Amino acid sequence: MPFTNQGAGKHAQAEFLKNPDFKALVAQSDYLKEPSTEAAKQIASNFIIANAYTGALPKYVHASDGSFYEACMNEKLPSTKVGYVKIASLLINLTKYLSLSDSPTRYIDPFKKSELEQDTKALTMCLPSSNLRYKGSNSVVNGFRLRLFEELDSPSTKLPQAGTLLDTLYQLACFQSDGIGVDDNKVSGKQGFKLNGSRYIIVSKCPNCDYQPVCRDYPEVAKKLKGFVISKSDKQTICPECGESVYSSDGLRLYETVTDHGGLSGGLSRIMNVSEMLLIAHTIINCLKGDYIGTLSDVCFFIDGPLALFGQPAWISRPMQYLIWWANKKLIKNGLQPILIIGIQKQGVLAEHCQLIARHLPRNAYRFVDDNYRNSYLSPVDENSNFGNETYFGQDLIYHSPKGNVFALGIPYAFGNKSPSEVFKKEKCIPENYQDLDRVFKMVQIFESDLYEGSLVPVIMAHRNASISRVPGGKVLDVATRVAFETSRGA
Repeated sequence: MPFTNQGAGKHAQAEFLKNPDFKALVAQSDYLKEPSTEAAKQIASNFIIANAYTGALPKYVHASDGSFYEACMNEKLPSTKVGYVKIASLLINLTKYLSLSDSPTRYIDPFKKSELEQDTKALTMCLPSSNLRYKGSNSVVNGFRLRLFEELDSPSTKLPQAGTLLDTLYQLACFQSDGIGVDDNKVSGKQGFKLNGSRYIIVSKCPNCDYQPVCRDYPEVAKKLKGFVISKSDKQTICPECGESVYSSDGLRLYETVTDHGGLSGGLSRIMNVSEMLLIAHTIINCLKGDYIGTLSDVCFFIDGPLALFGQPAWISRPMQYLIWWANKKLIKNGLQPILIIGIQKQGVLAEHCQLIARHLPRNAYRFVDDNYRNSYLSPVDENSNFGNETYFGQDLIYHSPKGNVFALGIPYAFGNKSPSEVFKKEKCIPENYQDLDRVFKMVQIFESDLYEGSLVPVIMAHRNASISRVPGGKVLDVATRVAFETSRGA
């Protein structure tokens, strides 16, 4: 491995070429499947030509992206760090965006372009990491749990109808995983339930001592589950075993990624991922509860990455699926167009596969990535289960635009739940079940960019507002963190 800033040599490959084992390896190996142009033709033959769309388009585009950074306070041991997470949201007026190309010259007015980026907002989180005990907590983990709870319940996240992000978490926890709904007096799942008009989150065990109580005050819950039952009005409770606070936000289990001296490690990416999805749900719920449900038809949401959640908070994918289906059902009932949500994958196995097959595909064509296709060309999938059964709330598809750009897209499942599993596995990949496909492709055509492979302008703009660069952004946060600590301690 190289030292920091050490470059690679220019002749390291020579030893491989001189080694007789190199030729022997090639001579003694056979293809599992002979590479040929026929395979590419077979893939291309299953693509469907998209229909032209001439109907109404959303008035606005909402794009979001996230970034994170773990700042080191100084070089002394043990290492002391603070985690920073930023989620940027950008709202673009579609009419103004389209007017950029109305100029009689080939150049875009920079002032008009700048005006498009004025409506940008950001959610920022500062979280204690390695070697930090927040507000006198007895460990980094417990301080992290408290800080995350405060961030989600912060007044800065409050919307008129949806409340705070913590309120939205309660709403999601109470959605039925089987698609029944949010009826009173029914256990919704492992995460929460609604009883006599009140919502509750279930935290399976104490994060501090692993104590797992029986839900004696809620017999209906006790039949199925164990854990702390925390009401929306209380937001937290006390563990009778160790005396530590248990917060409703512990239901996300993000504290499991934290260690006292190892920092947040991979936890920041999980926090960023779940925060992005919570903000989308937050916006949808706010519109549904208010008098502006029609707003959802006027906005196209672009999300960076697949429509999925991973790791400990993956359970949110099921209520997200139900929420979007439920909202669309309400919109259609009112004679309005469904919500348009489009995920765009910039990296990963599917994005790389898209670039590999792009030159073989017909223009303005698409195909759904079903489990058989994924198993044949991407990665192994268990034949007895659905890909992404616990993580995805949207269907992946490949789209080759008229301009020749290929995209790894995701659109919400057209169903409120994934049962029965055998039926869902087939139905999720049938294009006829998705009535907004042509509108999706039209929005992609409007915003496709040649700046990066498989990129869309709103996501590029959102990333520019969200990204924390290593230099100078990260270095500035390092310095600011150190100065803040020294100032607070009178150093």
